[in-house]
Amino acid sequence: MSLYALHTPEDVDAFIAENPLCAVFKAGTCHKTTQGFSVLERLMRDRELTVGLIRVVEHRPASNHVAALTGIAHHSPQFVLFKEGQAVFDVDNWNITPEVVAPIFERYVPPSNLEPEKTITSSHKSHNLEPYTNLLERYLAGQMS
Repeated sequence: MSLYALHTPEDVDAFIAENPLCAVFKAGTCHKTTQGFSVLERLMRDRELTVGLIRVVEHRPASNHVAALTGIAHHSPQFVLFKEGQAVFDVDNWNITPEVVAPIFERYVPPSNLEPEKTITSSHKSHNLEPYTNLLERYLAGQMS
């Protein structure tokens, strides 16, 4: 997974145009955002997907632009999957669950070409997401760029 910050409507347009398969994650400030992104992060570990992250509070025009492009009502958190510039799936709020998202990933998002054993050493196979969650929470709170 590759993660990019999207700040403006122009960033959104360029991101979608440059990535035939990509997703946009709209991050709010509540705990639903952390929960939703944790679900997505687990599912994306072994998949090839480029994700644009919009911090909705600071970059509302970018978020509104995604809604205007797709016709999908804004929510946060929200995950929108694009293929060839078209939204093919969206999910938001508490519906961002493995049961909802995993079948879509199976259908659209190819597995990584790298075998997990080659990309993660045995000493780093821990599934403790706490450090990542803390980092995401600090980012969403505006404590880091």
